[in-house]
Amino acid sequence: WTVYLIQHANFVVLLGTIVLFVIKALRVPVLRFVTDGRTFRWPLFRFALFVWLTGIASATLVTLVIEPHAILPNDTGLIGDRLLLMSLAVVLTPLQCLAEELLFRTMLWRMLAQRIRTGWIIGMLSGAVFTLAHLTNVEVQSGGFEVLVISYYFLSGFLFMEMTRRHHGTEAAIGAHIANNLFLVLVVNYSGSSLPGDPWFIQQAPLIWLDLVVLMTCSWIIITYGSRYQ
Repeated sequence: WTVYLIQHANFVVLLGTIVLFVIKALRVPVLRFVTDGRTFRWPLFRFALFVWLTGIASATLVTLVIEPHAILPNDTGLIGDRLLLMSLAVVLTPLQCLAEELLFRTMLWRMLAQRIRTGWIIGMLSGAVFTLAHLTNVEVQSGGFEVLVISYYFLSGFLFMEMTRRHHGTEAAIGAHIANNLFLVLVVNYSGSSLPGDPWFIQQAPLIWLDLVVLMTCSWIIITYGSRYQ
């Protein structure tokens, strides 16, 4: 949990810096920066959160069917440390996801939406920037699946920007991002993950192709049906 705390302290600083920039430099309310809605649209946020949790939990069950011994209980014997990390994660992981979404999606969306009318170009730029920011992650450097992992990061940036652009706000992207990261930190993670944690179960290696299926399927559902919750 100490590694987790140190890593996420950086995201707290990042979030504070972005908020100060929005208020002092852009001189707009943070809510107005995040969304075009009159309020933060919690139904849209919860819809994306639920869809993503359902998708990633379903992928976990599929993994157990395909490879029954791929996911095992993560018994460290340090229940106190695990409970402490869980408490920290419930607070800090959403802040981390919020900071990343404001930086990689909201900021680019506000900068480019009025200048570039072709939506997919904005998505491509978001995907490229998001990928560049994650090239030093363990998953990319570990070898064997570099192309698939880089494709995952690029598609994540592209599709999360589509959520933001189509729904005129970042609520859906924030909800999906929080669901993904909390599940990894608290429930099932894999060996060598760039997200430190002490989950209840551990997977020896992620099935990247299955992660890509979840990413594309859940993103399509959120982009297509999220407008019902605007």
